[in-house]
Amino acid sequence: MAALRSVGRFFVLLAETNSRVKAIEHLNTLSDAQLAERGIKKREDIARHVFRDLFYV
Repeated sequence: MAALRSVGRFFVLLAETNSRVKAIEHLNTLSDAQLAERGIKKREDIARHVFRDLFYV
């Protein structure tokens, strides 16, 4: 049963990561002004913004 739970967690992680990648791709299409409206001052902060609930940097 533990192996099945691990596989399930893997697929959840995979799905969450995919949505985060899509969010990063979307934010990269925005202008600098639009990013600033969302509180993102520099383009290099996009990934940090998307993953802010998982990592503290």
